Amino acid sequence: MAANNNQFRLSAVLSGHESDIRSICQSPQAGVVTASRDKLAKLWYPDQQGIYRQSMTFVGHKDYINSMCVMPPSSEFPDGVIFTGGHDNIILGFLPNKTEPELKLEGHTNVVSALSPGKFGTLLSGSWDGTARVWLKSKSVMVLKEHDGGVLAVSFMSSQGIMITGSSDKTIKVWRGGNCERTLSGHTDCIRAVCVCTDSEILSCSNDSTIRKWNVLSGQCLQTFHGHSSFIYGICMYPGKELDFVSCGEDRSIRIWKDGKLFQTITHPAQSVWTVTCLSNGDIITGTSDGLARIFTLDITRLASDEELNNFSKQEALFTINASNPQGKNVNISELPGIEAIGIPGKKNGQVKLFRNGDIAEAYQWNADSQLWERIGEVMGSSSNKETYEGKEYDYVFSVDVEEGKPHKKLPYNLSEDPWFAAQRFIDKESLPQVYLDQVAKFIIDNTNGQALASSVPTNNDYADPLTGGGRYIPGSQSGHASSNSGSDPFTGASRYIPDQPSNLNVGIGSDPSTGGNHYVPQQSQSQVQFDNTAFKYFPKTSHLLFDGVNVTGLLSKLNAFNTMVPSNQQLTHEELTQLTESVNFACRPENYNQRPLDIRELDILAKVLDWPEDYVFPGLDILRLYIRHPQVNTYFTATDRGADFISSLLNFLRDASRPNNCLLALRVLANIFSNPSGVNLMVICCDDILKAVVDLHNNDNKNIRIGVSTILLNYAVSLQTLQEIDAKSVCLNLLSLILATEVQPESVFRAMVATGTICFNSIEMTQLARTLQFDEYFKRLSKVPEPEKVGECASQLLQILH
Repeated sequence: MAANNNQFRLSAVLSGHESDIRSICQSPQAGVVTASRDKLAKLWYPDQQGIYRQSMTFVGHKDYINSMCVMPPSSEFPDGVIFTGGHDNIILGFLPNKTEPELKLEGHTNVVSALSPGKFGTLLSGSWDGTARVWLKSKSVMVLKEHDGGVLAVSFMSSQGIMITGSSDKTIKVWRGGNCERTLSGHTDCIRAVCVCTDSEILSCSNDSTIRKWNVLSGQCLQTFHGHSSFIYGICMYPGKELDFVSCGEDRSIRIWKDGKLFQTITHPAQSVWTVTCLSNGDIITGTSDGLARIFTLDITRLASDEELNNFSKQEALFTINASNPQGKNVNISELPGIEAIGIPGKKNGQVKLFRNGDIAEAYQWNADSQLWERIGEVMGSSSNKETYEGKEYDYVFSVDVEEGKPHKKLPYNLSEDPWFAAQRFIDKESLPQVYLDQVAKFIIDNTNGQALASSVPTNNDYADPLTGGGRYIPGSQSGHASSNSGSDPFTGASRYIPDQPSNLNVGIGSDPSTGGNHYVPQQSQSQVQFDNTAFKYFPKTSHLLFDGVNVTGLLSKLNAFNTMVPSNQQLTHEELTQLTESVNFACRPENYNQRPLDIRELDILAKVLDWPEDYVFPGLDILRLYIRHPQVNTYFTATDRGADFISSLLNFLRDASRPNNCLLALRVLANIFSNPSGVNLMVICCDDILKAVVDLHNNDNKNIRIGVSTILLNYAVSLQTLQEIDAKSVCLNLLSLILATEVQPESVFRAMVATGTICFNSIEMTQLARTLQFDEYFKRLSKVPEPEKVGECASQLLQILH
């Protein structure tokens, strides 16, 4: 990277939105996605000259977009999915090449304020309704509910199998398997964002103007960072080792941190910097209240033109002047030097100075290169007419009737202040209940006629965020959409969660009668969930289930027939066919595996068959299914560098729906890989990719394919029993819930239930998750199935574990 004095400077400005940009993400294809209060999201790609061009506009939300994340590519969505959360309480999923939404996720009852992608296609969302939700295949599979306020920040920490949520109740909660494992307290105002920085540490930022680093395993706050002077809205890790992280906030700045200290501050010509993201090339992109996205870079080859850099500097300087002189209250024009003084040189490049030009004040900036003062713009100017309160001047000093029969309280306020800051100062001074915060702020807004700093963006759609309240153009303007007011708090007038209000959730999460919550909070001790292994007939299963059966005659007949149909250069010779026939007979009988060593030439011949055209390859897959049980063959494919490629080639067969035989046999090969320790190790390592692939097959029309999926999940359940792979276990349970919700084929149902019992056996966390996922409803239904008998028996035993 070509550095420019190690300082970030403007690279590009993306203009296209008509209101605040609230979220920015990098797309998988090296583009960027912006989401705005104008209800739109936009996809941008750089052209050959590095200039970002708008590629796609995503529509579908009926109200402001407040949050966004990008799901990485998967077998189902090769280009990834762009998820947006809105003030219409819904989450929409967009494909990069389609303007209309592909997915619609409904379940939250208030604004969707945060989104985070996870492993295996899972999505984590946070909402002003006080909950976080885990989604899989567009279904809400888990509800996390212990916060006393809106959930404004969410993140997966997949390496630990945990989820992080931050709330307006000033706390961060650490969740594992649906259970709140730990609460992190220390911030003195609502949490706005969290990001993972190591396998055990996170960063959080807050309206209290601080950033904190936490160890989520111990709950300890490791460090507190000070630098911002107002609300901090966003934080992200820098991709390289040169820097630590970047933050942004209501003080109009992004702040770049290095070695635990503030490294650089970039102030914007906008009232709020809502979001910041670090791109993979080391650039930083911000989204602001003026509807623009700005990219900053260290690379001199990507710098904006001198004219653009100069304009940015001028805009920032003028905005700073107006920000410090709202409505011109602090400018005494008569005391400014006249315009004739413009001939006096400035003291340094970039110096800003005000001059009197008739009855107006004008701002100029000194250009050291041209040795000229360059006009920035007009400054609102008039002498101050302020009120004095306790020795300080204020634009307003209100008399507030706090309690009937008691003297009025004085509420001082300057237009340069955020209404919520002034309201909080008043509450603290007068020792009033915190629930009055929004009510006092609204009083200020209503009685100042919505006056605030000027903006270049139309303000008819601006609104007041009831959970945070921070700096708005016209904080008192009201949204025209009813959804913004759902769940209105009678004490504050804000759209906040009311803990004792009946929930409208309809995703089937059972209400806990002891807590009133939408997830189970266990009251039993560890000893109360200990079960004897002999108490249950079907689980926990301790050995893997393999596909051993084979029709040797039919297999060899098909192999011989296909050998005559493939291209001549791929056909087996008579000698190769004879040797492969002997290998098949040998592979069918595991009891013979120790009688002779493996001949590597046998695998070479099998590899030749596996390279046949896809319409003829399935006999080779069937032979591989048998042979992979041989310890030496298993080790050959799984315990070397070729293991990842081997799994990838099998997963390619799963993605081709037009050839069900190949898909079926590839599933059976995957199941049989578990037959040896080296195979188990590889399957666990590749768990992420494999589960992503098999989830798409759980409702396949072919019943044998569905049995194959259940078998793989069962073998994972066996393998994960002694491992601390909470994340993988949780995803397996989620997939099993999808199967049990719809599956009617008895063998597939039975294997899915055995897998569930094996995962949940003597595990409080997994049992809680199973309750949350409503497994008991599945088992109650299945316990009444008369035939086959094992289905009803297994379901009845599983109910004992869950209750």
